[in-house]
Amino acid sequence: MKRIFLYSICLLFLLSGCANHRIVDQVQIIESIGFDKEEDKFKVVALYPHFEEKNKVKLTDISTISYSYYDIWPKLNNKSDLPIMRGQLRMMLFGESFAKNGIETVVDSLCRDPEIGNRIFLGIAEKSASEILDKVKATNVPHYLHSLIDQNINQGNLPYGDLQVYLEKNFSKGRDTYLPFFVIEENRVKLDGLALLNKSKYITNIDMREAFILKTLINNGTNGRYQVHIKQPDGDGEGYVLLRSLDVKTNYKIDSVTPIPHVTIGLTMRVEVRDVPPGINMTNNVEIIKIEGILSKHFENAIANLISKLQKYQVDPIGFKEKIQKVSRNTNEDSLIKSYTNMKTTVNAEIKIIETGVGE
Repeated sequence: MKRIFLYSICLLFLLSGCANHRIVDQVQIIESIGFDKEEDKFKVVALYPHFEEKNKVKLTDISTISYSYYDIWPKLNNKSDLPIMRGQLRMMLFGESFAKNGIETVVDSLCRDPEIGNRIFLGIAEKSASEILDKVKATNVPHYLHSLIDQNINQGNLPYGDLQVYLEKNFSKGRDTYLPFFVIEENRVKLDGLALLNKSKYITNIDMREAFILKTLINNGTNGRYQVHIKQPDGDGEGYVLLRSLDVKTNYKIDSVTPIPHVTIGLTMRVEVRDVPPGINMTNNVEIIKIEGILSKHFENAIANLISKLQKYQVDPIGFKEKIQKVSRNTNEDSLIKSYTNMKTTVNAEIKIIETGVGE
């Protein structure tokens, strides 16, 4: 009950936001902030746009070392010639070592901060948050990470998840959280899948292909991109098929809860085929049905493999513990974790090709 009350208070502050308006060239408007572990303290790096002249903006950083969330703001302010404002904060990034020790303390302080709005994304950096933000600063694009996440939710493989979604899952007994996972590749920031957390601590990560599978299992999965290697069992056609998900429906049936839970997962996905290899005729209905069968089997295996991986690390972003709890009425957390770890699943996937197109 206490956790639910705290979650409600957090949402109240988030929805209120910051209504204090200032002239942009008279304040430092923090847009992104990163946290890295430094012994028993943490290092904080914040990015803000510096308005040099009309229509020209330069991303600038400012940093400090602190013991607590609220202490960072006066410390940053002591290094700034203009007042620090955090009402437009859109991105909070945690370094890997920081996240492994837990981000709950900072996030709890964040959601109680009356100056912070509700359109903020959280993320995990493979190494350090400051390294990622340094590359972002080099792009000189305001709200770069926020936009990167947003477009990969709407037009890519990321399931939806802002601060409110994180809080809802984090305060749930039967569901774990996930956050975007960033790496540096070829000297640029890359969104490389999802970090999986348990009790606010970073456990492991999954790549973008696995993120798409997860998206189909927890969201509607629309507009995801996914490539599958196919080989006709009775023909010469072999190669990669690029899919775009148009509509996804997933349902779960708890077949049994004792002694070992068994869950049947049904996935129906309508897709557009963006590219097919030579030798496969996508204008032939018989060929299309064969390809649909191959794709259906692929997704059944991919879903089963992802669930096995999640069980191995005892992270449950899909919410199986929550589903089992509703049927069994079992509220013992240790018992639910054991049930989830030993859970068996059957996956039935049906992939329907609605639109086709052949690449050059």
